[in-house]
Amino acid sequence: MIDIRVEGIKKNLENKKIIVICGSKGGVGKSTLTFLLSLVFSRFVKVGVCDLDFTGSSLHIIFNSTSTFKEEDGIVLPEVLKNVFLLSVNFFSKDNPLALRGEEITDVFLELLTITNWKDINLLLFDTPPTLTDPILDIFRFLPKAEFWVVSSNSILSFHTTLKFVKLLKEMKKEIPILFVNRIFENDVKGMDVYEELAKNFEKVVFVPFIKDLESFYIDPYKLFDSEITLFNELQYLFTQFLRKEVS
Repeated sequence: MIDIRVEGIKKNLENKKIIVICGSKGGVGKSTLTFLLSLVFSRFVKVGVCDLDFTGSSLHIIFNSTSTFKEEDGIVLPEVLKNVFLLSVNFFSKDNPLALRGEEITDVFLELLTITNWKDINLLLFDTPPTLTDPILDIFRFLPKAEFWVVSSNSILSFHTTLKFVKLLKEMKKEIPILFVNRIFENDVKGMDVYEELAKNFEKVVFVPFIKDLESFYIDPYKLFDSEITLFNELQYLFTQFLRKEVS
């Protein structure tokens, strides 16, 4: 049976740059990185942020958003920060728990991406649940041109599981240009041997420092520009080197 939503997604997203923020374990900082990247990239282009963690969505909390969507030629996403537009299943579930698996998740994935109006958005960031869960597999299947930016925490366990995750992405011939190593204290990398084996798979490695009282910035995120100047300069560099030609 042909699912017309698949063709709808191709049409809606055919000229959009799609970056999947992913990792092999939970709690490594994927949602935080999605938030930080959207904050930086929105200085240059309009950014759509899609929370694909359907059973544990949290980006609406990070963005301190109580907004919801409007319906006008499809779903029009709320602008949660200047030039940042959020799609979250929480707009529909209203903080109620969702118990989904298999084809149910695929149906939600296809439905959300089909009915959303993406026309004014240049760049899409997808925040994903950990490891090879259904949303990642659906991206493999329905968004073959998506690029994967990988997040690991600064730990031997995370490096080992991330290495296996990366091997699979490479077997699937996916673009994986950037590795983020999160929660670094004074450039003290744990498990240097396995880290070096992991790092050689990427064009660029970004060390993300531990940000004290990060959650206090959810109310006024632009203050992060002042407190984390080095990090934000590096994230701006990523846009210049990896994205500007494709999304400007």
